[in-house]
Amino acid sequence: MQSYQLVLQPSAKLFALVYWKHLLKIVKERLQKYLKSGHFYDSKTSMTEISKRALFWLEVLLCCVYLLPGVTGEISVLQLNNIVVYRYEMIGTSWNILGRLYLL
Repeated sequence: MQSYQLVLQPSAKLFALVYWKHLLKIVKERLQKYLKSGHFYDSKTSMTEISKRALFWLEVLLCCVYLLPGVTGEISVLQLNNIVVYRYEMIGTSWNILGRLYLL
């Protein structure tokens, strides 16, 4: 049970950081509108407003998804009359590397 908590805690923290990033982005956009054209500034932002953004969910999917410990298996694909086998661990590691490169 403790190994699953180790995986879920960083995911929850990353989700909170991605949420905070998008919240600040919305506030910044509103401040810029207010300063440039004098539009009404509303400092209240709801979760639904942030969750409507596709980029938010893309970042959550990219940064917060991990393969749980103990999950193992294989996927085999036939390509050009050859059998190619991918292990879940390799796919999960590739996904995490892609997320880390995005964060750079």
